Amino acid sequence: MLFEETEAEPTGPDLRPDTEFMWYWEEDGHRVKNHHTWDKQGNFIAYPPKVSTYLEQQWTTGQSADNLQITYKPFHSHTGFSYKVCFQDMNQINKGTGYRRKIMRRQNPNYVAPIASAEPVMATAVPIEEGMGGLAVSNFGGLPQPPEDLFSYALQSISLKDFEAKTKGTNLDHSSKAMGGTLLTWAAEFHRVDLCQSLLDRGADANSRDWTTDQSALGWATSTPVHGEEMPPCDRAATLALLKARGAR
Repeated sequence: MLFEETEAEPTGPDLRPDTEFMWYWEEDGHRVKNHHTWDKQGNFIAYPPKVSTYLEQQWTTGQSADNLQITYKPFHSHTGFSYKVCFQDMNQINKGTGYRRKIMRRQNPNYVAPIASAEPVMATAVPIEEGMGGLAVSNFGGLPQPPEDLFSYALQSISLKDFEAKTKGTNLDHSSKAMGGTLLTWAAEFHRVDLCQSLLDRGADANSRDWTTDQSALGWATSTPVHGEEMPPCDRAATLALLKARGAR
């Protein structure tokens, strides 16, 4: 599938209140100042709105990274660059040179959820972005705990769609007393980078610990070896990179 973007970078403000998640690519530190886009998160530069929307559609529908190609022509230039994006290791890849840059999916703090009815709406926890440091820990107080069966080997094979549906509106930092650990420590143990990304994007604490071992998500991902050939969506290297990028210790 080919997607072409010919618009210039938005110079903002680019709040996009109807957009729940926004996508960014990592620029070289000394070149960040050359970009006039309003939305920069450390060295991460916001994709133009149409590109970001397209990436989010492909991500949420589980499209294969191999089939995702983006031709981005900045500032109406006709020379442009052709990329593909790999969601598994969260990289943007220049099709001409093979050069890779990290990409990031970030919850939009300006998102306004649509109100489905006139019924009173309960306040829910909304994570706040703290630039390159990752997501601030959300206050999940008062929310129900996730289903207990998720604190198990179920996370090794559950689809991202089912996982997000089952954990929507729950306390993502809940620590299971029966099985030990949080959803993030379990997901990290199985090297489920997609589940870890989802949890962190929704405000889960990157440094939550397994109370039975006092081991963090990063500790579990590091200490758990790869048995045989690891197949998507399990990816140890990508899980470690994600957790470290979000400030996990």
